Amino acid sequence: MKKINEDKISKDQGQSTIEFVLVILFIMSYFCFFFQLSMVFAFGNYVHYATFMAARAFLSAGASLEDQESRAQDVIVQMLKKSQGQIGVDKFPSIAVGASSGTIPGYTTLVNQTNNLKWMTGVRYVFRGKIFVPFGAIGSKNDNNQVEFTSESFLGKEPSYSDCLSALGAVHGIFDNGC
Repeated sequence: MKKINEDKISKDQGQSTIEFVLVILFIMSYFCFFFQLSMVFAFGNYVHYATFMAARAFLSAGASLEDQESRAQDVIVQMLKKSQGQIGVDKFPSIAVGASSGTIPGYTTLVNQTNNLKWMTGVRYVFRGKIFVPFGAIGSKNDNNQVEFTSESFLGKEPSYSDCLSALGAVHGIFDNGC
């Protein structure tokens, strides 16, 4: 009888170690996924604030539309890019990067001149965040588990000073400095 118990014990050795390793791998991948997901969502919140601030800079009355656009670009560069000299380099590339191409990757100013869509004036920033998925992939294998996010901010548009002067110049003798 003793011999049967000793054979059974020798066959079961290492089982708890293998179970421990498998459980630790599962738990660590679970924590990595949620940590990375929370970092991307926190960055998304920061990007939303940056687009709001850029929209405020864009929509405040400037000398011209180009001046307003440059103010918005400066805010995006200061908050999301490495520096004024490196506007193509993101400040936090390990978390997310600007998605679309252009002068400032990810950044777009939205100006709609159609009368019924004038409210669609603001700022958009598109970025891609990498999400670790332990036992599968999001989308195709080519995108390296990247998820694309868009942050937009639309505020009431103030006319630029040149727009104000041209509109008031059409009406002779009337000037309103509150334009």
